[in-house]
Amino acid sequence: MKTVLPLLYSLLFISCISENTALEIESKNPIGIGILEINSHEPLNIFLSKNLDEVFDTITFDQIYLGKNSGSIEINSSVLKRKFNPYAIAASSGTAESETRINSGLASYGTTLKFTVIESNSKYFKVILNETTKETGYIKTGENSKNQYNYKSWKSYLQNAPMIAPHHETDVYDNPEGSKTNTADKHCFFKVTDVQNEWAEIKPVDYIVGNEKCKGKQGWIKWRENDRVTIIIIIQTLD
Repeated sequence: MKTVLPLLYSLLFISCISENTALEIESKNPIGIGILEINSHEPLNIFLSKNLDEVFDTITFDQIYLGKNSGSIEINSSVLKRKFNPYAIAASSGTAESETRINSGLASYGTTLKFTVIESNSKYFKVILNETTKETGYIKTGENSKNQYNYKSWKSYLQNAPMIAPHHETDVYDNPEGSKTNTADKHCFFKVTDVQNEWAEIKPVDYIVGNEKCKGKQGWIKWRENDRVTIIIIIQTLD
């Protein structure tokens, strides 16, 4: 018993230190340089600093076996817990929901975990762990399987998105910093064909019913303003 109690006390002490450790806050460029998507269900270590010498948190992908969400895989943080609020996070569809979707002609869906990337190099990704507080952590590059990560710069991410829409009425220009030619709002859907800094070149998509009214609204819009993304990025569409 004398050896067990000090061990338990030590583990609890380490846990408390971890939960109360102050994380770096990103204030210079909270939009970052791109998006990191996690493609596997291997545990994901989050490091405290760029030295990669202290694991602060571990993100796990946990199978649900009971209840209405049985068969689903949930994404959990061992330390941040509900404070873990990355760019995008969602559990996979459960068995019952998957069957319902398939019977309706829809596909089931997997987990989603994406981070805003502040810095990227051969050793690590510096990512935002909480999009509200802008607290950051570090993910070691290639720590697990080589296919675990899919990083895209903002230019690549926007150009690969099926479509985007403005959050609100937005001016359309003939060129970046050029002349205003039109306006577009959230009821218009566009494909991004090029990105230059805060400007995105857009053209209307032709496979959305009702988007005909936006046919002539082609040109350049601002996809970000200071530290805000000003467009809705649509990454999945239904046939």
